[in-house]
Amino acid sequence: MTNQTKDLSLSISVARLDLGTRELFGTGLDGELVCAHIRHAIGADMPDASVRVSVFRPDDDERPSVMVVVRSPGGPSAARQRLTAVAYERPVAHIKHVGTFGQIWHGLAAERAGFDDALLTGLGGVIAEVATANIGFFDGATGTWPSAPAR
Repeated sequence: MTNQTKDLSLSISVARLDLGTRELFGTGLDGELVCAHIRHAIGADMPDASVRVSVFRPDDDERPSVMVVVRSPGGPSAARQRLTAVAYERPVAHIKHVGTFGQIWHGLAAERAGFDDALLTGLGGVIAEVATANIGFFDGATGTWPSAPAR
């Protein structure tokens, strides 16, 4: 992934966090502050990382707080992933949130049945995501993203 692609991905993610924060908490999110937290968490020694940003509002505090978790990125799997389709839509899917019990349950059930993960589908069988990650498809020339509500 190029730096330009990473910057675009970060911009889109921060904008989505801001929209979700406005809808959930009624106030915006300082994108520059979020990026500063991410840079601080990654530090100078980690050239690539998997970053999870959580926005929450502690009791009795009107301003949202930001928590950044950083892990080393996982590499792409060389093996094909075996998925089983499950009808499940995350509640309030257009806002990223930590209410993932249903996803975890379906993912573990898929593993117990011998699959790598569960492919979550929405109304009419549209693809949404897998239980543990977003999903997209690439045929060598064209990328296709799920048509279910944004995850």
